[in-house]
Amino acid sequence: FNIYANAALISLSVPVLAAVGGFFAIYDNAALTNLRVPVLASVGGYFEIVSNSALQCVELTSLDNLGTSREVQVADSSVSTDADLAGSNNCPSPPSPPPSSPPPPSSPPPPSPPPLSPPPPSPPPMS
Repeated sequence: FNIYANAALISLSVPVLAAVGGFFAIYDNAALTNLRVPVLASVGGYFEIVSNSALQCVELTSLDNLGTSREVQVADSSVSTDADLAGSNNCPSPPSPPPSSPPPPSSPPPPSPPPLSPPPPSPPPMS
């Protein structure tokens, strides 16, 4: 997984990425401020977040397995590199969606049809 030198990238959210067999690298994205990968639990190769000078928010709340290389690098950003990134979330909560509008009132049901008239009386039996 590699995101490199994307000057227009401001926010990156990958809410369904759970595992990467190779490397995970996010680097040289000068405008990137938010990185959210909440279900990423495993990276088989190296893990790098480098030269993203505007980066302020990193969410890696599920990360617990970095494979065999155990190489982790976080550099050149405002995110603290002293903290253990595994399970980290220094991001503010996303804004709540606006409340949904209540459904419009339903129209009253159509009036019931008038009751059926009783059938006419049967003619008298013939003798």
